[in-house]
Amino acid sequence: SGISQQPAPQSRPGSGAHTDSAATAAAPVPAAQPARPDSGRSDGLGGMLTLPMSMPQACTTPLAPGGSQLAAIPEALAMLDVDGIAAVEVRPAGGVKGKKVDTERARRTVSGVAVAIDTLVSKLPSRDVVQSSPDGEDIGGKGPRGGQKVADDDDDKSDLPSENDASSVGDGSQAASAYSGTSDQTSVTDVVVDARRGRLLRALNKLLLGPSLMTHLNRLRLASYLIIAIMFLAHVISYVAITDLIKKQHDNVYVVFRQAMAMDRCQLVLVRTLLGAFCERDNVSAVSICSRNLNYTMSRLQLNIGLMEEYHQGVYLGLDTSSVTPPAAEVYKIWTTPTVDYQVFLDTQPPEVVTQRAGAWHLGNRFLAAARESLYLLPLHRENYKFHRTFSFLLNNGLGPLFAVYADSLDHLINAAWESVRVLRTDLIILLVVEALLVQFCCTVYELVLVQKTENARLLGILAIVGLPGPVLRQLATSETKISYDSDDEGDDDGSVAGSDDDPRTALAAGTGGVGNGAGGMDTRRVQPLAADLPQQDSNNSKDAGARKASTPPDNMNPAVEGGVNKAGTGLSAVSGDEDEPGSGSGNARKAGLACRTFKVLQMQGSKKAATRGSANGRKAADGGSGNQRLRINGKVLLPSRWNISKFTVPFLLWNLAVVLVYVITLAKLEGMQAPLASLNMASRVTYRYTRVRAITIAMVTQDDAPSRDVWRQLLSTELSIFESEYNALMYGGEPTSMVNGSFRHEVPAGTFASSSFAQTFFRAKGCLRLDPRGCLQPGDPYYEVTHNGLDTMVRRMLTELRLLTEDDDADATYDSTRCAFMGVVGASDLYDGLQQGAQLFVDYSINQYNAVTKMHTILLVVSIGLVLGFFLFVLWPHNARLQRDAARQGALLSLVPAEMDVRAHVRGVLKRIG
Repeated sequence: SGISQQPAPQSRPGSGAHTDSAATAAAPVPAAQPARPDSGRSDGLGGMLTLPMSMPQACTTPLAPGGSQLAAIPEALAMLDVDGIAAVEVRPAGGVKGKKVDTERARRTVSGVAVAIDTLVSKLPSRDVVQSSPDGEDIGGKGPRGGQKVADDDDDKSDLPSENDASSVGDGSQAASAYSGTSDQTSVTDVVVDARRGRLLRALNKLLLGPSLMTHLNRLRLASYLIIAIMFLAHVISYVAITDLIKKQHDNVYVVFRQAMAMDRCQLVLVRTLLGAFCERDNVSAVSICSRNLNYTMSRLQLNIGLMEEYHQGVYLGLDTSSVTPPAAEVYKIWTTPTVDYQVFLDTQPPEVVTQRAGAWHLGNRFLAAARESLYLLPLHRENYKFHRTFSFLLNNGLGPLFAVYADSLDHLINAAWESVRVLRTDLIILLVVEALLVQFCCTVYELVLVQKTENARLLGILAIVGLPGPVLRQLATSETKISYDSDDEGDDDGSVAGSDDDPRTALAAGTGGVGNGAGGMDTRRVQPLAADLPQQDSNNSKDAGARKASTPPDNMNPAVEGGVNKAGTGLSAVSGDEDEPGSGSGNARKAGLACRTFKVLQMQGSKKAATRGSANGRKAADGGSGNQRLRINGKVLLPSRWNISKFTVPFLLWNLAVVLVYVITLAKLEGMQAPLASLNMASRVTYRYTRVRAITIAMVTQDDAPSRDVWRQLLSTELSIFESEYNALMYGGEPTSMVNGSFRHEVPAGTFASSSFAQTFFRAKGCLRLDPRGCLQPGDPYYEVTHNGLDTMVRRMLTELRLLTEDDDADATYDSTRCAFMGVVGASDLYDGLQQGAQLFVDYSINQYNAVTKMHTILLVVSIGLVLGFFLFVLWPHNARLQRDAARQGALLSLVPAEMDVRAHVRGVLKRIG
């Protein structure tokens, strides 16, 4: 039939070629010969019976019975090697178009090909062909033509190595071919089965990996991103708000302390001005309070003026030098509204005093301006400086209006700080409710709902598997399905499961072990018996020759089996399959089934009551049962995995718990933050009150006449009483007399018992309290003992000395008295530095408490970032990938269902009914 022949090559030794004679082999062959006449066969294959082909084993594969298999003949011929033929055109019967096959070289002779074609035709489904059952038994009819020849050839080549790992479906199938191929098409039945399974697998993947699962997975993924973003953004906003509130508390503490220090430096400016003018007299000796020279006095005066200016501007303009932060409304009113009367001295003839009104800001600035003038005028006029108008302005306004307005401002500042702590606690409670109880709780609940829906969608593929009819499950359980390993470029897309022994994709169903075959020893891969770990029963009436035990799961699972399944923790218990005995056709019944392989990461719970319910309850349970979490089909009840749900919700719950815990600790810390503010206020009062007492004492002892000294003596006595009252309140709690008419009326806690460091400084300190340790008194000094036994000893000694000074006669109340000497040596350095350190203790305590709150929230923020990253890396992304892998495995297992059942319609029905 249009065959063009080429000169046949010489026969090779051992090639098995049949030649008539050497002359025939050497004779030239004509370039073209007429076509052979038709042999008269009805199938139209007469023209192929004398083709010079060989390799009869390539055609010994049994063809599927029934249907038109003539179209497969060209495919079989395509794998044959042709000697001396460039192209072969085959025209089978039935009008099937021929296929042109190109070959590279010839390997067989004409007689061998004739035998192969005769054997191939003998397997066609006709009245002369005997069909074989899958077990190798003849159904009826005559034996195949050329069967003895094929069997002999198979026996001869059974020892040849084969590159194809696939085998026939039945135990009675023929052996694999001996040709070296790469397409694994030795069996037409295998090709048909793999092609059908490939198409079925793709269709099942579209169903199981379609909208029924991917919609929920994508929604879970995107919603998780959104939920995490909302929760993290809410936490960041709360963190920023809390840090801003804590910063305001820092400012409140610092501004209270700076206001008190502004009052203290105001009094120190007066002390240095009074001492500079008085000690420059000619009749004043350099002893006691006048032991320092003018240069030292001027340096200290300049330092105090600079510090007072810094504190004065910090209270009104804010602590940040780059921006202006006005104080509280009441404080701002005191500093800007002209409500304070002060005196201005004019150099006129006669001298006049003008009363003006201003606020704290304006009055403080004028005081600082007058003090800066004294830096120039005091060295210039020396002892006559006390007659200058700036000296009168500093003395009268520093001890009077400016001190009073500063004290009023301090009361309002401490009151504002007290209220800010209460506002801070209220704001924290609001943030706790909004962030932890509203935003995070709602996000956690929504995430739980999404996970629940995703778990239900995940179980749909499992329901499709366990919902297969009982006969199908029994057939799957009693049959072993071979998987062919292709090496084509498309991989798994053609429906076959390709790969090596260690390919993880074949680990789903591939079992190891050699299975003996009558045709020859071939290594086959079989799927594990497709059944769960169920009670086995003997199939005595089975039609199989092997008469194996079948794992036949009933329509309703045995409650005992369901209970055993539940103990697996993550789903059905996974049991590995037993290896087949060598040479056995079917092997032992494997324990690991389809459900064991698929559900080993799932949680499946059976209900003993559900297994015995009626059909009405079964239909109701198929739609969700008594609860939304139950999924039941064919008496099998599945619940979403508690582990999958918990691993999603536990991080959110831990985050919520951590946030609530940090907020509770913060509120507990802030509960006791008002008491340190009261102690700080009182410690600051004691500091500037002592400086004021020093200024009044110097003013009293520097007076020249008795009437003026009596005025200052009365004022000193009053200030000493206030000083003692405030000091006792600081030590042992209570309310001092100076707070009776003030705006801040809160009882002061006992500092001695509230702080161990405070008690150490005031009572148990045995060291020097001076800020500059180079000026500390040495042993042997008359004041060494009093300066090295705590701050309380020096304060009590100072109160006693000054109280006695107010009771001394005018002749004894002088600058060189022992009482003034104690104030000049101990009170100006050790006592004053110790009081400043005592006030700083409460400042540091308050700031440390607020810093601890900020540190806790910073740690929580860092932990939150770690939780977010860990949730994405170890929970969300692996979970979604695992669900997609499980769905792909479920589709692969469902594709093994026999062709007699429409598994696609079954899966679609399950998805529509339950999904």
